[in-house]
Amino acid sequence: RLVLGGVAPGSTLKPLLALAGMDSGVRKAEDKTLSTGMFRLPGMTGRGWGDSHRGGHGWTDARKSIADSVNTYYYRLALDLGVERFDSYLTKYGFGQPTGIDLVGEIDGILPSPAAKLKLNKERWYPGDLVNASIGQGLWKVTPLQLVRGVAAIADDGRMRRPHLVTNTWPRFDAPWQPLPQADPIRISDDAAHVRVVQEGMQMTTTGSGTAARI
Repeated sequence: RLVLGGVAPGSTLKPLLALAGMDSGVRKAEDKTLSTGMFRLPGMTGRGWGDSHRGGHGWTDARKSIADSVNTYYYRLALDLGVERFDSYLTKYGFGQPTGIDLVGEIDGILPSPAAKLKLNKERWYPGDLVNASIGQGLWKVTPLQLVRGVAAIADDGRMRRPHLVTNTWPRFDAPWQPLPQADPIRISDDAAHVRVVQEGMQMTTTGSGTAARI
């Protein structure tokens, strides 16, 4: 199930998207988005996308968006990024592709995009699809290992590693064990300050109003 099954990642995606916002230059850590409890696409008065708090979370910066899991911050961020940059950064973080672990049959998963929607559903892409994707819903399909790998890269100060089980091989009976070389980690961010902001936001989830404060 770790490499063969996939689900939509939901809010677990938010720390990585917050990093994409900062690394792309679309957001600074202190930039604030107003959460009123309901978000609508510009010029639209019909369907809306909600936050977990009916009255909203108020003005929200990057750290608070992670700690309080503020949907509106990510709705707005994804639209400002646009689907091409959204996909580019999430591909960089390892989604929509195998991790390369030495197990048989690992799947790619699905990274939402106009091409993926056309191929899978025979439907065109709408701005609302990107709004859904921004909080890990919609067309997503992520394996547990892909998500663990991306989050581990944040914990490892921006270094994303290839997961593996085999450390040594024994090519034949009369030969010694040989270490199996592993690829160098891939940097998912060149700005340590941005990674630190995300780490701090994740740590804040367990304090104050954070969504995991009960633990």
